[in-house]
Amino acid sequence: PQWRVWAYCIPCSLQEADTVLLRTTDEFQRYMRKKVICLYLSTLKIPISKNSEEPLVADCHSVINKAVLKPELK
Repeated sequence: PQWRVWAYCIPCSLQEADTVLLRTTDEFQRYMRKKVICLYLSTLKIPISKNSEEPLVADCHSVINKAVLKPELK
């Protein structure tokens, strides 16, 4: 995967990216190529609580929970 990304892609910011190269942090340090998608909160089928004290998903540090506080994020 790393050779394909390095051969066909150019470095850019995550905001502009359509592909990212991920590497595991274990002793094997395997690479994975993943497509980037934008997820707009307005398209989610999950009912979003108006109570900002109540997290949307279990992980309170989740990107989705942070985005609920700033709906312009994607």
